Amino acid sequence: MKLTMQQVVSFILEIESKDDLKRLNDAVRNRWNRLTAYSTMQFAVGDQVTFEDKNGVTLRGVIERVNRKTCSLRIPGSRQQWRVAPDFLTKVSDNG
Repeated sequence: MKLTMQQVVSFILEIESKDDLKRLNDAVRNRWNRLTAYSTMQFAVGDQVTFEDKNGVTLRGVIERVNRKTCSLRIPGSRQQWRVAPDFLTKVSDNG
């Protein structure tokens, strides 16, 4: 049986035990970390990627290091270095 997000939230709001909430929090954190690790594995050193900075400007960079939760990038032609979560990166195709 698959639950809707609304049903899940309703169940969570009914939890009264701190121990149960802690177990739930640990499970959510573990799932988050697994999904982040999976996202990070999609990239390798040398990959060209694009991402948007906080002002919405699209930047193009090269991955210098793949960290546990982020990728370290450098922007060619500048001294800028960034650490960006993999969910915000788009791999540039070999043709473009």
